Amino acid sequence: MIFNTKNQNYKRDLAKHLKYCQGPETAKQVKLDPLAKPYYPHISNNKLLQKLVAICQQDQLTSTLNYITFDFETVGNIINEDNLIAQLEPLSVTSAATINDQITTLYFDLRNGTGFIEKWISQLFEVAIKVNEANQSNIPDITIEDKNYKPYKPQVSIIGFNSKKFDMNLLLKHLINNKTKIQYMGSTTQAKQTIESHQDYDFDLRFIDILSFIPPNNTLKQFIEKFGTKGIKLTKGILPHRSFNYDNYKSVLSQSKSFTKEDFYD
Repeated sequence: MIFNTKNQNYKRDLAKHLKYCQGPETAKQVKLDPLAKPYYPHISNNKLLQKLVAICQQDQLTSTLNYITFDFETVGNIINEDNLIAQLEPLSVTSAATINDQITTLYFDLRNGTGFIEKWISQLFEVAIKVNEANQSNIPDITIEDKNYKPYKPQVSIIGFNSKKFDMNLLLKHLINNKTKIQYMGSTTQAKQTIESHQDYDFDLRFIDILSFIPPNNTLKQFIEKFGTKGIKLTKGILPHRSFNYDNYKSVLSQSKSFTKEDFYD
């Protein structure tokens, strides 16, 4: 509405108009769809899935069966003996890749040098090539007749257990180099999801914490019992952290004999 500021009724008409605009008659209302719709852009924006649904062949799209798990171990490095201040340093990293029901493992520790995490990441990409190939072989060969269609860039899941609070903080700085691009989702203390793109590979590594996808307060033992063990009883061993430190880890990790009972206590 246009007002003449020189009109003697300008202030009255303006106040009346403002009151009308602020009234309940013009207040914005949320209009919901008759049926609730889930929010799943990773599916709704998937042209391949849309095509499979359109031709009633969506059952051809199977779950991702191949993935990689990882875990870090740390060792205390005393930086102030007077005040007993210690800093946790990465001791080792291990990963296990599931490729068509076959397990491929990687292991690196401080004995491989202080850059052992970078060495592990480099080998991780090489293993992920086979994981990605196994996953892509399960995707149906469907032609998308759309000139603007861009195939979805595949991702290989690197799964940790309770890794968003600790493991990813150790790993994140080692993921960044001049050939990579990082997409980070989370806060400064918790990494909900980290995606690493490398210019030399046609897939991304997707680092996630399995605890983000299951009910809270699950221990590793409970998780193993509930998911995918197929009746096999698995147990988590006990690492005698008190038996070694940053100064003697080489000799302790290199010994072949079993730890004694005293190694597990002060």
